[in-house]
Amino acid sequence: MLRRIIGAALATACAAGLTVASSSTPASAAGSCTLTAPSRVSIWKPYQAITLKASGACTTGGSAAWELVHPTYGLENIAYFDGTSTDTWDLYDWDDIGKQTWRPAGAYDSAYNSLTQNSPVSDIRYYGAAWISTSRSSSVVTLNGTSLVYSPDTGGFVRRPYAVGVFQYREIGSTVWRNLKQVTTNSNGVVTLRYTYAPTRDYRFATYSTSTVWDVGSATSRR
Repeated sequence: MLRRIIGAALATACAAGLTVASSSTPASAAGSCTLTAPSRVSIWKPYQAITLKASGACTTGGSAAWELVHPTYGLENIAYFDGTSTDTWDLYDWDDIGKQTWRPAGAYDSAYNSLTQNSPVSDIRYYGAAWISTSRSSSVVTLNGTSLVYSPDTGGFVRRPYAVGVFQYREIGSTVWRNLKQVTTNSNGVVTLRYTYAPTRDYRFATYSTSTVWDVGSATSRR
C-alpha cells in the first residue's frame, strides 16, 4: 500500500512537471514514445527487478511516464523515463495479479512537444511447476504427475490441488507431443495414470493456465 501511495505521488509529480514544461512551448505532434513491457509475467519469488524499455524521442532529452493500472484495484506502479531508455519495475509477490494496462501519463521530446504513447498490457500470474515420474512392469506403464504453484504465503512452491492437466506422449524419434489423457490432480496435487503399451515412449505432464496460474510442462521421462 505504501508503495502505491508513493507511486501515486510520483505520478502526480511527474504529470505536474511535464505540464509545466509543455506550457512554456506550444505542444505539437512530434512522433511517439513506446514502452516495451513483458506481456506474460510470472511471480515465482518474493521480489523481481524487471527491466522496462522506452524508445522514441522521449529518451533523448525528453521524458515519459506510464501508470500500471489494475482493472479492479487501480494504480499499481509507475514507469518513468527522464531522458533515459530503461526503468526498473519492482515486482513483489504480494502485488495484485491479473491483466494490467500501462496507461500513458504524458510523454515529451526535448523541445517539450507532446508525443503519443502506447498502452501495453502485462498479464501477471503465479508460476506453476510440474513433475513427472514413470515406471514400467512388463507392458504396463505407470505415470505419476505432481502439480505445484508459487505461494506468496510461504515464499516458495507448494502442492497445487485439483489442477487440470494432461499426460502427453511422444514417439521415439518424433518431435510432436500428443495428448494421452486429460487428468485432475487430487487434494495433494498428485495424479496417477496406468495403461498398457509395450513400446518405449517419452512422457511428460503439463497443466493448463488459469486466471491466476500460468501453464507449464514437466521434464521428459522415457519409459
